[in-house]
Amino acid sequence: MKYQALLFDLDNTLMDFSKSEEDAIYNTFTKFDIEHSEENIKLYEAKNHYCWDQVEKGELKVKDLASLRFYLFLNELKIDRDHNLLAKDFIEELAKGTYLMPYALEVVKELSQKYKIAIVSNGISYIQNKRLDNSLLKPYIDKRYISEDLDVAKPDPLFFAYPIKEYGSNLLVIGDSYKSDVVGARNAGLDCIYYSKEKDKDVETIDDLRALLTML
Repeated sequence: MKYQALLFDLDNTLMDFSKSEEDAIYNTFTKFDIEHSEENIKLYEAKNHYCWDQVEKGELKVKDLASLRFYLFLNELKIDRDHNLLAKDFIEELAKGTYLMPYALEVVKELSQKYKIAIVSNGISYIQNKRLDNSLLKPYIDKRYISEDLDVAKPDPLFFAYPIKEYGSNLLVIGDSYKSDVVGARNAGLDCIYYSKEKDKDVETIDDLRALLTML
C-alpha cells in the first residue's frame, strides 16, 4: 500500500457543489425578491470568486467571506437588502446540498477498504460538515480538514501540515482545483491527482473518479 491516506477535496471532486449552489442561489434570490437573472448570477459568481481568491491568498478569513460577497454584490446592484441576512439564508440553503459527483460513492467506498479517506476543503465549516453528515459518503470519511476550522486555506502548506501530522507525509491529494489542490499539494511535498476535463501535462490528470480504482 503506497499511501498512508488519501486526501480528497470536497466541492466538485466528491460532492457536486455547483448544483447545490445553483439551488441555493435560486432559493435565496427568490426569498429576498432579487431577480434570478443571468446577469445577477454572474455578478454573484464574480464577487464570490474574488472573495475566495482573497482567502486562498491569505488576505481574507473564511469567516468574513460569507457576508462580504453579498455586501459587494448588493452594493454594485444598489439593492436595499441586509447582506448579513442574505448571507445567513444562503448558507442554510447551501448546507442542504448533498448531490454527489459521478461515481464518488462507489469509489470512496471501495478505496476506504484499503486507505484512510480524509476531506481537505477550503470552505465554511457549517456548510461542509452538514453536507457531509447528510450524505452517503459519511461512513467512509475518517477525518475532515476544513479551512475555516484550521484558520488557513489551501494552497498554503500550513493547511496540509494538519493531515501530515495525523497520517504522516506519504499522502495523495485528489482535487479539481489546480491552484488550491495541485499547487497546495506541491507546496507541501505531497503527490497529487488533478480531477479535471482539461488534461495537464505537468500533473497526473483524470476525468473519471473510477480511474482511481485501477491506479490505487
